[in-house]
Amino acid sequence: MSCRVSGRNTNTWAAAGIAPQTSETIPVGRVTGARLALECRVLATVDLDPGLVLDPSSHALYRRGDWHRAFLGEVLAARIAVQPASPRSSSSFLREAVSTSAWSEPP
Repeated sequence: MSCRVSGRNTNTWAAAGIAPQTSETIPVGRVTGARLALECRVLATVDLDPGLVLDPSSHALYRRGDWHRAFLGEVLAARIAVQPASPRSSSSFLREAVSTSAWSEPP
């Protein structure tokens, strides 16, 4: 799939040949059949400042000034497809690890 395809005008799931599956902890779907799926919530965003980029040759990659935005988040759940221990079994199983972390405000 080309980076020029926008989700505004195109079903990017279908264009990539993948299907969404309902997530457990967030309203955004995850990729059906993915071996790893992280469900996260966004804590903050940081727009990258071109003046702080260490490698000047990177500027050539962003001639239109469309520098990236970094997202900082918390993993709420992780779904990992694991190969079975027995070589006789042909199917994988899914192990779930759900974060038990909680926010606490400073006193």
